[in-house]
Amino acid sequence: MNERRYSVPSLNEPARLHELASEDLHAWSIYRQNLNSDFADSALGAGEKSPLPYGNFQLRESTVRSILRHPRYGPKSELTGNMYTYLKFGLPRVFPPVRRDNSSGYDSSEDGSPRAPVAGGAKSGVPRSRSETALNVMNNQPLRSASEANLLTMAELRPHKRRAFHKILPNLQLRNVHYEKGSNRLLETINLEARGGDMHGIMATSRTEGSALLDIISGRQRASKGEVWLNGHCVRPKSLRKHFSVVKLESENFDASLTAKQTLRFHSWLSNAPSAKVRRAEVEALLSQLGLSQVRNTRIGALTHSERIRLQLACALLQGCDMIALDDPSRNMDIFDTFFLLEFLRQWASVGPRIVFLTIHPLTFEIFSMLSRVTLLCAGRLAFTGRRVEMLPYFEQIEYPCPAFKNPSDYYIDLVTLDDLSAEAMLESSQRIQQLTEVFANRQPPLSDPGPPLEMPSVAKPPGFFLQIWALLLRGLILRWPLCLVRFSHNLLLCAALSVAIGAIYWDLRNPVASQDSLPDWISFYVVMMGMWNMPLSFWTALAKRPNDKKSIYRPIQAFCKILLDIPPLLCLALAFFAPAYAMSGSVTSAPRADLFSIYIGLTLLYALCSHAVMQFFLALTPGSPITGCTMGLGTNWMLLFACGYPLHLDDLAQAWTQYLSPLRWILNTLVHPELLQVTSVTCRPVQVQRQDIIVQLPCALNSGLDVLRPLHLSQGWPWNQSLPFVSSVVAILTLIWTIFAFIAFSLV
Repeated sequence: MNERRYSVPSLNEPARLHELASEDLHAWSIYRQNLNSDFADSALGAGEKSPLPYGNFQLRESTVRSILRHPRYGPKSELTGNMYTYLKFGLPRVFPPVRRDNSSGYDSSEDGSPRAPVAGGAKSGVPRSRSETALNVMNNQPLRSASEANLLTMAELRPHKRRAFHKILPNLQLRNVHYEKGSNRLLETINLEARGGDMHGIMATSRTEGSALLDIISGRQRASKGEVWLNGHCVRPKSLRKHFSVVKLESENFDASLTAKQTLRFHSWLSNAPSAKVRRAEVEALLSQLGLSQVRNTRIGALTHSERIRLQLACALLQGCDMIALDDPSRNMDIFDTFFLLEFLRQWASVGPRIVFLTIHPLTFEIFSMLSRVTLLCAGRLAFTGRRVEMLPYFEQIEYPCPAFKNPSDYYIDLVTLDDLSAEAMLESSQRIQQLTEVFANRQPPLSDPGPPLEMPSVAKPPGFFLQIWALLLRGLILRWPLCLVRFSHNLLLCAALSVAIGAIYWDLRNPVASQDSLPDWISFYVVMMGMWNMPLSFWTALAKRPNDKKSIYRPIQAFCKILLDIPPLLCLALAFFAPAYAMSGSVTSAPRADLFSIYIGLTLLYALCSHAVMQFFLALTPGSPITGCTMGLGTNWMLLFACGYPLHLDDLAQAWTQYLSPLRWILNTLVHPELLQVTSVTCRPVQVQRQDIIVQLPCALNSGLDVLRPLHLSQGWPWNQSLPFVSSVVAILTLIWTIFAFIAFSLV
């Protein structure tokens, strides 16, 4: 990689002094991050150095000394002459004072922000925030991610033809908003504003308060009092949420079996893109711009935390909204990934123009300087809200200047945080917080006039009914098929092996000339097969993690598609389990009868569907614990199995009506009766009894195959002796009832 070198311009160079000096300071910041990477490798004892996050930036010694001696940026301290101290510990995050000794060194007019031009070509004295610099970017030039491009230099910039219009829209205002949750008042008298091109950071002393404000802004919560205005319209939360994409760590709903690219493809199918070509282009662009190209074929479960956040952001951007809200996206994220993510959001907001709201803490100075607007919340009230460049001058005016060498965001968060270490500290901090909020309430300028109602921002249109079904079916049949095929193969082998083991136990059981002792085993074969079927069924359902698509998919549609997609593999598994054992147990006739085998397969597949519906119902009731759901489903299936009349006699049932709920009770007589009719004779070992010195040989207890059913009361009366269509219909109705229960549970839980 070619080395990047920077040099500070001489003081007599008037043309690009401000821009080049700003570029050198950014290069210094990147160089400091590279040094941190080297220090981390040394501390970890790594044999090979990891690649530098932002390339191999090298600074000449003359460049370092020039920056340290620069009259505008160089620190006026004893450390000026010691270059190696700065190389080791890095530049201070806030530059030392250049004017007043009692204020912080941060100067909003010298933060590298270009100045807005005024009439006549003169330079305006009002600085522009960094988020406004990208408003001039040419639309035909794709943005590159921060890790792949120079974050400072851009191609030739040209003014946007509709710049004045883009400064206004979209325009979002909160007017006198209050929010209470139960008896706890979280927000009070909130008035703030954001416009197109803004990246609005919300800094709060309580994560709950910041999230509550973000939810009201995005329409996820209804304010207890107050109004929300969007482009001159007073909007309700239901209408407002259609204009927002929301990224929350707690609401991640990815399918861990899919790759990053497959996940984006699935969400693109649910978008309103005009064609498949446009959808593919959007997916490829987001993978590239968010730095996910290297992990495009990596499954979600193997992604890092930062990559999952960026993927969640990419899925939200596919909705096509002009406003996005992110709830603490930098949580558990290192400085490099945070800088990368926020630089992308800053450029995304500037080009549209669009609005980005985010709660974020803690803030480094580099990240703080990316924000165009800042809201500081304490105790549910505003300590400051407005443009970022106005924050430090405001606190200086009210006699709370930021000390030198101090990060403004850290300092002012500490300033408005309640200190509960002692009673005196709590009293002092609470009085200070009350004073700051009251001062800002008195000094806050009124919000701008929203003006006449204008065109609303783009809306995230929900996908249609058939589009959702089509997307879910494609995901189940195409995207998830490779991984599901492996899991399906494992379960198929398990079913076949278990069936062969049972068939070996009941080897050649059926015979026209049957032994009296073996006839009860003809019934026990079916009971064992139905009971053991629940074991591979439990493995199949417990290991299948249910994707939670409640944000992007209508829940009943998701439940319907899940039940529908489970049927084909379930029937294949049931066939692999029931067929081999039946074939190994022998035939009641000299030649196997196809009609008996067909009846057996048809009824057992119905039983498999019914037991699966029972299992799905309990899995839906316990979405967070599949093991618990499978255990409850397994226990219910076995309880219904015991009610069939063979493991537990019908006369011993506590409630006789439970036999009507057992699917095996309905099909057992239909399965056994045709086979026992084929038994022509029953053999038995004669029992000899001595009566008055006379030995008497007792006859066999069973004279025909049907005699084994009489003591069990399995074929007595209506409805157990009905025809095959009647029995099949009853079992199908039981299956449908349990399926409806599972569908309702999936839709509501």
